[in-house]
Amino acid sequence: MIQNNTFRPVKVVVLDSGIDTDKGGLVEHVKESIHFSLDINGVVLETKQYSYNNDHGTAVAMAIKHITPNVEFISMNILNEQLRSDGRVLLYAFKRAIDCNPDIIHMSLGTKKFRYAKPLKKLAYEAREHEVFVVAAANNNKVRSLPARLKNVIGVLGLSDLNPENYCFKNKYFYACDNVNDVRRIGDIPNYKYLTGSSIAAAFISGHIARLISKRDFRYDEINSLLKRGIMGGEI
Repeated sequence: MIQNNTFRPVKVVVLDSGIDTDKGGLVEHVKESIHFSLDINGVVLETKQYSYNNDHGTAVAMAIKHITPNVEFISMNILNEQLRSDGRVLLYAFKRAIDCNPDIIHMSLGTKKFRYAKPLKKLAYEAREHEVFVVAAANNNKVRSLPARLKNVIGVLGLSDLNPENYCFKNKYFYACDNVNDVRRIGDIPNYKYLTGSSIAAAFISGHIARLISKRDFRYDEINSLLKRGIMGGEI
């Protein structure tokens, strides 16, 4: 939730594949790590442990920190090694993320299963009521996906000709750099050049939002307005 302190750390909950705190200088930034799974009865299990299943979540955190070093992460590990999850886990973790009272809930992921539209919409509205920004990666093939397409969610697509410091807004989506090539210490991740697309672009947008929150006394609606006007980027 947005507060009126200047230069305070920005709390970002990252729903992804977990964050490897041994890479990218992240050890001081990850304040909590939670692993989610399903038992044989379909009940979501929650375990507090520092774990990661794929470097994807680590790259996302590094991209956010590249834009705004003044961040604190809560890592919610919901994706497996193949970057897949279950809709029940997503919904559960989304609700838990809201309960953490963060500034930003970041999801470099999405689903095309529209049976989850109603509960995701309800959670996005709840986050908005708490003045929490929800950032989600849109489908790379521009197939409609959730939660990026929902109201109260900042949906993001990637462009290869932008650098991490720039972004733009058009037709309900933000566009940002789609690769991590310029991210500080990205070499800590083997094969980082394969990490591309809207999931990386979304991380940079979360970084820009965090920068505004940390350095200026802006209200939630003011930040939304500044972003859409392209204050730090420009219209396509």
